[in-house]
Amino acid sequence: MAENDFISINIAVVTVSDTRELKNDKSGDTLVNRITEFGHKVTVREIVKDDFDKISNLFVKLLENKNVDVIISTGGTGLTGRDITPEVMKTIFEKNIDGFGEMFRWLSYKKNWYFCFTIKSFSRSCKR
Repeated sequence: MAENDFISINIAVVTVSDTRELKNDKSGDTLVNRITEFGHKVTVREIVKDDFDKISNLFVKLLENKNVDVIISTGGTGLTGRDITPEVMKTIFEKNIDGFGEMFRWLSYKKNWYFCFTIKSFSRSCKR
């Protein structure tokens, strides 16, 4: 394989929300469309309620899934008491990469980009 050959990856898309279902999950739809548009595969699509154990259990299950290379999530990052995605992720991380978040925030500021790792459930954010 040449150094620049494209490699398609298998991606799980997770929406964390108490109010979304497949029929009204615009952010999830946007992520799926962007992922497939760039030649990757969505192997899992899930919507999970803003519940610590449900989110944690789903992510642990996806991390163990051999058909998932990457997990991209949207939602559950707001300022209400129910928005707990970042807190759940802190219990799952094996390693924190210091400076990584700052780098993405800087790039986002500089280019007006939003990254869909754990972002607000706004479909316009997932397009950038």
